[in-house]
Amino acid sequence: MTFQEKVDKLIKLLNENRTVYIQTIYRTIVVTKKTFDKFNNLNIELFKADNTGFYIRNGKRYDCLNGCKISHT
Repeated sequence: MTFQEKVDKLIKLLNENRTVYIQTIYRTIVVTKKTFDKFNNLNIELFKADNTGFYIRNGKRYDCLNGCKISHT
């Protein structure tokens, strides 16, 4: 699975009103449909991918999600 396919799957889950949990070593990031819509309304990508990985927006930068455990409900 490519990094862009992973991002597409996350977006699909969020559009289905699912909650996505991203677990790093230090914390768990909870992303809901409401959060995703807030970023879309501001024309900011919450998730993005390139050849080296996929990322989540954190302030003015993007944090890498490679190696993070991702689950959903």
